[in-house]
Amino acid sequence: NPVRSTSHHPLFQVATVLQNNARPEMALDGVSVEQLAVFTRTAKFDLDIELSEVPGEDPGAPMAAGLVMYATDLYDRSTVERLTGWFGRVIEAVVADASVAVGEVSLLDRG
Repeated sequence: NPVRSTSHHPLFQVATVLQNNARPEMALDGVSVEQLAVFTRTAKFDLDIELSEVPGEDPGAPMAAGLVMYATDLYDRSTVERLTGWFGRVIEAVVADASVAVGEVSLLDRG
């Protein structure tokens, strides 16, 4: 039996989400409606990585926007920045060559 803690989600600690569905337009007669992002400044999980498709300059090639939320009692900013840098390297390598295996991408500093 693993040791349980109420300070962590009971099923998993890391969530990675890709939101690639179009957001529905809301229209009400005589009312202007706009969707707003709400940031609670509280991480739901130990580490929560959220990516969303956003329109790019080329309508046929959407871009991605991302957000990382983390438990500050477990991670510090520099660790999360390093993690997102590694993730960016993997994305760049796969975009440059779709046949590359993710495990072949070097995460070590370039230079």
